[in-house]
Amino acid sequence: SLRTAIAGLEHQFIVEARDEYGEQGAVGNLLLEGGAAVSAHGLNQDDEIEVIVDDNLNGTYTASYTPEKSGTYLLSVLLTGSSMLHDLGNFAFGKRLALSHIKGSPFLLKVVPGATDPGQSELVFSGILEQVTGRDLIIDLQAYDANKNRRLVGGDKIVAYLSSSSNVLEIDTSVECNSKYLDEGLYSLMCPAVSTAGKYQLDVNFADIKGVLTPIRFSPFDVVIHPGHATPETTEVSSGGLEVDIGTGQKVVRFNSHVGLFGSFVVSPLFNMPIRIWLN
Repeated sequence: SLRTAIAGLEHQFIVEARDEYGEQGAVGNLLLEGGAAVSAHGLNQDDEIEVIVDDNLNGTYTASYTPEKSGTYLLSVLLTGSSMLHDLGNFAFGKRLALSHIKGSPFLLKVVPGATDPGQSELVFSGILEQVTGRDLIIDLQAYDANKNRRLVGGDKIVAYLSSSSNVLEIDTSVECNSKYLDEGLYSLMCPAVSTAGKYQLDVNFADIKGVLTPIRFSPFDVVIHPGHATPETTEVSSGGLEVDIGTGQKVVRFNSHVGLFGSFVVSPLFNMPIRIWLN
């Protein structure tokens, strides 16, 4: 827990207070009483880790910390000496050390993100979700942990469905979406193209090891599927028509197409295509 930690989890390490004597001066004698002032903290340029130190009253100290933000920290462990007095008959002496780092301090600590939290994970988009008939709906999903740290690895099981939310549709237009891991907790969702225009809902969930589904933040999402571009093969004359002179002495009757490639009625002027029927 001095080198690697997981965000959101409590970690502990033990500090052993020793004197300056011992074998070859490398390892001092463990103090059998408490009283030394031991402090610790983690720092980087953006955040600080609070470390709580408990005196075990036997020369050891338990340090506990729970990092929230992922990143690389310098974990400093400081000791300010012992207040213990040694009684030698008519004399008593004590020794207090100046504030200083213990052996090996500061330690380079890497805090990695915790497990994926569906409630913090979200789709990456702005505005509204929309597509046209005949085209796959592709959108990115960013996984985060409980402290909103961007995940660094994949391996999550994602279950997503695109389903019609319109009551006028009489056929089942629900499709299962596929997921592909990209990098740094980012997934790409691909929902197969549907052939019926209308309003849909996109349900996105993470599944745990038991198969229990938990929706991501803001799921389900509203999706609008617009009719595709008009095509000659599916376009037909409905009624009416406007006879116009195109300036060459020849007259045509102009209609607007109403039917898209998959039989969807074109409702947006963006997709209207003028059709001319020549008059002999």
